[in-house]
Amino acid sequence: MRRTRCGLTLIEGLIALSLMVIITAALVESARICRHFFFKFKETQEINQEVWASQDRLRRDLNKAGLGLEPCLASGLLLAVESKASGFSIYSREASFPLQTELAVGSIIVPLNHHNSISRGQLIALVEDNRVELFKVDRAEKNRLFLNQPLKENYSSQGMVLAIEEVFYSYDQGNKILRRKVNASPAQPLLEKVISFSWSNEESGPIKIKLTLDSPKEMTYEISVLPKNALIAQRNLH
Repeated sequence: MRRTRCGLTLIEGLIALSLMVIITAALVESARICRHFFFKFKETQEINQEVWASQDRLRRDLNKAGLGLEPCLASGLLLAVESKASGFSIYSREASFPLQTELAVGSIIVPLNHHNSISRGQLIALVEDNRVELFKVDRAEKNRLFLNQPLKENYSSQGMVLAIEEVFYSYDQGNKILRRKVNASPAQPLLEKVISFSWSNEESGPIKIKLTLDSPKEMTYEISVLPKNALIAQRNLH
């Protein structure tokens, strides 16, 4: 009688085990590469979303530059966009209120029911006909404002108080953060990992902003916005 062989020999078993090890290692490496690619892709998408959101915020603020402040811009007391040491400020009208009474030269108190919408340190403008004065609020109470300097003109009850919104963009180079501040509120981080930030504000031209991010692939973004409200005020002046 012939005997039939069952199972595998030692060599065959070792070969099969080696193949299983190779296949398992390949699957583990493929999973690692896929996982790495997924997280890189997710990180890139998150960075892109943050940049898009920041660009949208910048464009919206720049499009508001000078809005409702035609008397202030035409008088030359205020710029729609003003460059500063570490950034730039964008000005627009936040609200307007009619004067409740006449104001005399030398007064530093403005009776005004502003519904607590004007805060300490905020810019305001007094406007009547072709007269404009710019002030900073030293103290704001419910029904009156204390100014940082006396009035130089008389104002009737036909005058207006313009509450001015100042949006200040600053670059924190040490921490690589672009920050945004509204009026006297604390500055908030708008975009992180910013390794360079620059802006240019040419007369009668667009405002150009350029920023570079410290990402796996260094990316540079540019924004160009024409401050139409300021241009309209300049044309009306001429």
